[in-house]
Parts: sequence; C-alpha cells; structure tokens
Amino acid sequence: GWDSTQHPGLDAAGFVAWQKSGSTMFYASDFYVLPQAGLALLVTGSAPGFKPGPVAEGILLRALQETGQLRTLPPKVSAAAPAQATISSSAVDALLGIYVGFIPVGLGLLWYPFLRRLGRGGMQAVLSLTVGLLIFLLFDTVAEALDIIATTPGVFGGAPLVFLVALLAFGALIAVGAQGKGREASKLGVAYRIALGIGLHNLGEGLAIGAAFALGEAALGTFLVIGFTLHNITEGIGIAAPIARERPAWWHFMLLAALAGLPAVLGVWIGGFIFNALL
Repeated sequence: GWDSTQHPGLDAAGFVAWQKSGSTMFYASDFYVLPQAGLALLVTGSAPGFKPGPVAEGILLRALQETGQLRTLPPKVSAAAPAQATISSSAVDALLGIYVGFIPVGLGLLWYPFLRRLGRGGMQAVLSLTVGLLIFLLFDTVAEALDIIATTPGVFGGAPLVFLVALLAFGALIAVGAQGKGREASKLGVAYRIALGIGLHNLGEGLAIGAAFALGEAALGTFLVIGFTLHNITEGIGIAAPIARERPAWWHFMLLAALAGLPAVLGVWIGGFIFNALL
C-alpha cells in the first residue's frame, strides 16, 4: 500500500498525492502519484540525511503550475530551491545514546541491594546469568559482524577482518586486566572489566541506531531503541553481580554505568554522521 496521502504543500494547493517511500544504506527515494492531475514523480538521492519529500513537492507544484492546473503556488510553499539537508544535532543524538546505554545499565545496577540479600544459591544463579549474557554477546556480535561483512566489497577484508578486530579487542581487554597482575584480583576490578566489554558491545548498538535514523528509517530506529534499552538492563545486573558481597562507594556505580553505557553515545554519533555498509 501507499505510505502517505498527506503532504502540506500539495494539500494547500488542493491536490491529492499518493506517496511510497523506500531506502537502503546508500540512498533514499520517494514515488509520488497525483491521480487527478495525471502526474507521477520518482525522486532519489544519496546525500547524508537526504529527504526526498520537500524536493518532490516543489517539483510537482512547479509542474502543476506549468501545465496550467495551478495558477499560483500556495503561500505556505516556497518557490526557492530546498535548503540543503542537515544531520540531526549532536545533542539529540547524545541524549538518544544516553537513553539506550547509560540509563538502562544504571537501572540494572539498581538491583545491587537485591543481589546483596540473595543466598549462595541465588548468587550462583545470577553469576551463571552473567556468564550466559557474556557468551550471548560474543556469539551475537560475531554473527552480526559476519552478516554485515558479507554485503561489503571484498576490499574490506571479509570475514578475516571480523576475527582480526575481535582479536584486537580481546587483546585490549587482556592488556587492561594485566595491569593488575601480581595483585589479588578484586571483584570490583572484575566488574570494571565486564563493564568495559559491555561498553564495546554497546558501541555497536549505537552505530546501528545512528545509521537507521540517518537513513530516515524511523520505525527501524525506534524498534532498535526499545529492544536495546530492555536488553541493556540485564547488562547492569551482570555488572553488579561480582560486587554483590562488597560495599563499593556510590561513585563506582556511576563509573561502571558510564563505562558500559556511554559508548552507545559515540556509536550513535558515528552511525549518524558516517554510515556505510561496513559500519
């Protein structure tokens, strides 16, 4: 079916238009049909943040005027060329990343008082959940990366690039953990390393959300926001589990939430401003 039949400029001129939208990672298109005027138009563009709608309305109104079906342009529609599309503000993207990453992880960390009251069996169950979550993140990330790399040109390295980057990330985590070598590993240190690994994962979630909104896929972007938000609450529980028997200062919880959640902000920025099949 058609995506929309309501368009401000054409409605003001008294013409009904049927519109169908379509887009990919590289372009956005709108197809318009004006049944009473006997006109149709397809507009396609590939500029970052390109919106075909205003361009299409301007062309159609000019065509109606030139064919004598419209005497004058509606007062609310400018005859000037449409302004160059701009990317959404960094502040809005940052708030979106905070909503998806920092806040859900923080809500998960609020389970800390409940975890302290659990018995030995309950704690083992929660720790098992944490391990299962990390294993899921591993396989989920690798699977998504392989799906994306399969659609990119071979010049980018294909599947070997995925495993190379994964190896580099693993090495970075080992290097961070090796800084405390020779000292007794604290449970708080384990929580920080888990938060770091989750932060790297949330960076990828931010990339997906930013790219979806940059392409004008609002429905997909909203779906990702809701899904990742619910998913990231469980990540906060996983971070809190190792320190359930300790009493860290409150600022540690803020740092843990920031380390695990704020990379989503960076991901939304990158995905919104620089999007292609590789990202």
